[in-house]
Amino acid sequence: MKNIHINIMLSLALVVLLMTGCEREQKSGIRSVAYSNPDDYSTEEISSNVLRVEFGRGSGNNVSMFLSITDQDGIPLQNFTIGNIEMYQMLGQDSIQINIESMYELNKQGNPDPIAAAMTMDYSGSMSNSDIQSMEDAVKSFVRLKDDQDLVEIIKFASNIEKVQSLITDTSLLIQAIEGYTGVSGSTAFYSSCAEGINSVKNLTSVIPAVIALTDGQDNSSYISLNELIELAQITQIPVYTIDYGSTVISSNLLQLAEETGGRAFNSPDDSDIINLYEIISGQLSNLYV
Repeated sequence: MKNIHINIMLSLALVVLLMTGCEREQKSGIRSVAYSNPDDYSTEEISSNVLRVEFGRGSGNNVSMFLSITDQDGIPLQNFTIGNIEMYQMLGQDSIQINIESMYELNKQGNPDPIAAAMTMDYSGSMSNSDIQSMEDAVKSFVRLKDDQDLVEIIKFASNIEKVQSLITDTSLLIQAIEGYTGVSGSTAFYSSCAEGINSVKNLTSVIPAVIALTDGQDNSSYISLNELIELAQITQIPVYTIDYGSTVISSNLLQLAEETGGRAFNSPDDSDIINLYEIISGQLSNLYV
């Protein structure tokens, strides 16, 4: 049996197991079965992220988990059922299995909630003119691909942080904000820019929030540390996706930030990669199991 473990940073420590190679009867009467899809010939690895947890969703005192299940390339996987998943509450070295009452797929077809993405863009001294041009082209391509109801915010940073466009659906205004002059320059407040993005989307309702950071990963003037930023993202349940640009990329920081907040790290995409990148991020955020 191949189990995939996910730790959820909440007041409760939970572990989710995806059943991908075994079968057994549970006390609840639900049979745990291996996930399989006879039409899938490409999946070599399955990974999962818990994007958020809601208390009291629907009736009663239920706890709802929004779970993203993807293959090795970040492509969402479908056809998982309640029998493919087990959940445990960890109490020190002991664990208690939690009853899963229901499970269903939430996607763009059945989910009216739009994506709300705060995009942070690095204009610090370590980014060359060509790096900045490539980054701007990527963000413009990303914005043009979004669904009409999806909201995007543009944040530019270096020593200072400038919110050049608040959350909006209007693609033309977003393009203007991306192309417009920026007064930011100098050193790098990368972590602070991500914190500003989190604060922009954390209190919104009826949206799927995320931060998408485009940077070389350097930071030398933030009011918040990497660990503090990760903790903020975990507490607010906002995934941070990182896209690296520049010749002096600190990939370890970007990977840690993405992995520990439920996002994903991407390496210097060119124009041809942006469509795939958008589909991965949009797919992970919009195709969930609840």
